[in-house]
Amino acid sequence: MLRRIIPMMVALCALAVSAHAQPVVIRNVRIFDGEKIIDANSVAVADGKIVTVGKDVASPPDAQVIDGRGDTLLPGLIDSHVHIWTRDGLRQALVFGVTTELDMFMRWQQAQQWKDEERSSTDIADFRTAGTCITTPKGHGSDYGVSGTEISGPEQAQAVVDDRIAHGSDYIKIMYDYSPPFPLMSRETLAAVVKAAHARHKLAIVHISSYLGTRDAIEAGADGIAHLPEDRPPDANFGRMLAEHHAFVITTMAIDDLVFGQRRFATEVSEPLFATMLAPAQVAAIEHLGHIDDAMRARLFAIETAQKDPPRFQYRRIEDIRAIAPASYHAYANLESALRLARDAGVPVLAGTDASSGAFPPGAMMHTELELMVKAGLSPSEALADATSVPAKIFGLDDRGRIAPGMRADLLLVRGDPTKDIYSTRDIVAIWKRGARIDREVSERPL
Repeated sequence: MLRRIIPMMVALCALAVSAHAQPVVIRNVRIFDGEKIIDANSVAVADGKIVTVGKDVASPPDAQVIDGRGDTLLPGLIDSHVHIWTRDGLRQALVFGVTTELDMFMRWQQAQQWKDEERSSTDIADFRTAGTCITTPKGHGSDYGVSGTEISGPEQAQAVVDDRIAHGSDYIKIMYDYSPPFPLMSRETLAAVVKAAHARHKLAIVHISSYLGTRDAIEAGADGIAHLPEDRPPDANFGRMLAEHHAFVITTMAIDDLVFGQRRFATEVSEPLFATMLAPAQVAAIEHLGHIDDAMRARLFAIETAQKDPPRFQYRRIEDIRAIAPASYHAYANLESALRLARDAGVPVLAGTDASSGAFPPGAMMHTELELMVKAGLSPSEALADATSVPAKIFGLDDRGRIAPGMRADLLLVRGDPTKDIYSTRDIVAIWKRGARIDREVSERPL
């Protein structure tokens, strides 16, 4: 079934790696350690880990020495919102410098299989997963044809969460609000699922699509929200609300920009730094993605407001947008405002793309995500931290996200200085996963 519905996408050539990679010393390089540029110019790697970080470190006789003059070394990137539908997606993420993927909804059976493969291989990105999401019967998530965990009421919450964990979920993903025709989860059920996740010491991450949905999720005790609200300009206290509840946000701006914004990713994929790593069929699919303009928004709003008996949440959503004329409704600008308010309040911001496959290629979208975060007002160093050290800390990935002795040697070497020009992240010189250098050559073939 999957092979029939997913269009042609990149399949990467076998990535030649060794379980005992040659020691590496990168010299004369600018180092972004996951938070800032540090006063050091060399990194030594052995046995899959960073051994030394300093100035002009000594090179073992058997080490490969790389001159990084003019380049910047960063931790491997972490995408905090993806959907891993194919193993090739994990391979493609890796060749774009995303060494860790945080999946927010996939088939749990494949998650177990690919995790087993990843432990003994460096040809795919490492990942953590929510497995199958928790949703209402026929709710959003069930429309993907995946046998998921559906919940009808709060009394089922603990059993449903326990079932997810038994099937390998590293954290719990809950589908909350969404537009018709999907039925909506009650606030009581949402709160019960969050409580059940916390009882098992798991993060509870809630899919939202609206400002009021965000408020419900945060009041229910959610640890984080997947996506930023787009349906209305956020109130001035948006960031404070998140901070007071110690919640984090995941951005997913690149995919929203494709729909509501300037379609930056669609215009950039034909550039050499992207196109050489993507199949022509992927590039064509991305360039021809539909765009929701003001006329389309007007039709969507007409559908919402025409409901004779809208559910509770949808009624509140309609009231929110009733006074906003379609021509002045700027969903993407709302995302940017929400991001700035969260950042200003000290809320952890995690860079995530919602990448999946086909026209939403894992790895590639991360570079546009970082660009859009900076365009929205974050500094390049803030955006880079949000794709390295910040998600590592939030998700308890204590062995990565930073360049320091003892950390995994998941590394990304790029030309130029991305702390001054975020566009530099896509000009990749080399990638290492667990100290093994990745062969980035690709070939195209149909799935």
